[in-house]
Amino acid sequence: PLQVLSREDGRQSGRCDLVQPRVLMYDDTDGIKRQQGGIERGGFQQPVLGGRLHSRRLFDERHIRLAGNDDPNTTAMTVARYNYAFAVDTINHIYFGDLTFRHYGQGSDAKAIYLTDASDNLVQGCTFASNDVGVGIKYNSHRNVIQDNVFYDTIFDWPWDGVKEGAGGTMEDGGVYIYEPSAGRGNVIRRNTFHDDFDAMHVCPETDVVSNETDIYENLIYNMGDDGMETDGLCSNVRIWGNTFHDTLMGVSLAPALTGPVYAIRNLIY
Repeated sequence: PLQVLSREDGRQSGRCDLVQPRVLMYDDTDGIKRQQGGIERGGFQQPVLGGRLHSRRLFDERHIRLAGNDDPNTTAMTVARYNYAFAVDTINHIYFGDLTFRHYGQGSDAKAIYLTDASDNLVQGCTFASNDVGVGIKYNSHRNVIQDNVFYDTIFDWPWDGVKEGAGGTMEDGGVYIYEPSAGRGNVIRRNTFHDDFDAMHVCPETDVVSNETDIYENLIYNMGDDGMETDGLCSNVRIWGNTFHDTLMGVSLAPALTGPVYAIRNLIY
């Protein structure tokens, strides 16, 4: 049965998430009823205004269907309240250590940490759980190091079409994402673990300027519904080595690496 989950305070949040696991976002209630893409995890309806997803619209109820037709009124849920935890804008030498980030998914382009025009920062030993993106990098952000962290979600077994179409593409960004435009040099992603997501990371901007000298090594990536690593876009001198990928649709995607060179050397993919 399709039920209505009421929210007395009328506040809007952009991601409705079971404690374990997530539920998929749909444009309308018909999509929830059809379980688009064959997904059996359940789903919720994102409010629509003027034919587009409108993540800031105030509302006091939303439709939701849970896996197994469980009653949403008696099921514990987590609903994202914030778009990000930290926005590091034109600030350098910030260290994030041994922190846990959960459920940052409100609105569009949500992420836990956002580095914009920010250089020489360190993200180390942190856990990123069920965020739309763990760490986002944009503009002239140089020599940032992301190391020894764990990034995970609960959407590994969601059907490919369901994520690409049903979620409006918002669930395929992964643990680390380099946005366009980005001309950062010398960023490093190493010794992290990524698991049970759709993509682990996207390391090249898709348009505009070219990023350079990015090193990705000794990471463990497994249980990905699509790509372990995406180098699709504009990047040069990207070096990928010593990583282990297993149970991914594609280990390293170069589809296409428009400028290059991109080096993928001595990685284990199975």
